[in-house]
Amino acid sequence: KLGVYIMLFSVIISIIQHFPIKGIISELITCPLEISNGLYIIKQSRLPYLTDFSAIMLLDAFGGICIIMQTRCVCTHYINIKKYIYHKMIYCLLCTALSIIMVYA
Repeated sequence: KLGVYIMLFSVIISIIQHFPIKGIISELITCPLEISNGLYIIKQSRLPYLTDFSAIMLLDAFGGICIIMQTRCVCTHYINIKKYIYHKMIYCLLCTALSIIMVYA
């Protein structure tokens, strides 16, 4: 099941990239879906260094919707998925804030 999620989200990203929507809007839609493809998209976008670094830190902390779906699939009986997402969002904010502080310090 876990591998299917990765393939499914990779296909969804490929389909979205063929839509007429290009640039930052397409990247904002596709990057959070799956971490590997999202990091590649950020790398290819040629953003300014600080924006690129912050986006990579944010996506790395978030992991992507694919990771949330995989966790939900495997750990349904062990964790509350709403709490998991809530804590993941707090972690994202902290990681992004710390990365910005480190760059400007």
